[in-house]
Amino acid sequence: MSFRHLQMSELIQKGVADIMLKEIDFPKGCLVTVIRVETSKDCKEAKIYISILPNAFIGKILTLFNKRKSFFKHLICKKLSLKHSPEIEFIIENDYDNI
Repeated sequence: MSFRHLQMSELIQKGVADIMLKEIDFPKGCLVTVIRVETSKDCKEAKIYISILPNAFIGKILTLFNKRKSFFKHLICKKLSLKHSPEIEFIIENDYDNI
């Protein structure tokens, strides 16, 4: 992987986490964490892996994020000063086998 590719993934991860912290009102008792971000080699696509606790909120939060994809894309583009924001996909990663 190139340095630019890794750097872009890191910046998107920090940007999405910041957006979630400042712009999204989550239900009481819900914890959402950005686990990692994987971008394509051309940085046109980004898979954002998130963890949602408790599991009862997964459907509600995923629906909220998918409805607000354009909002996330706009703020990521603005925050990172990009000409074109990557297409984003939210993926649930609640893997607790390794804990």
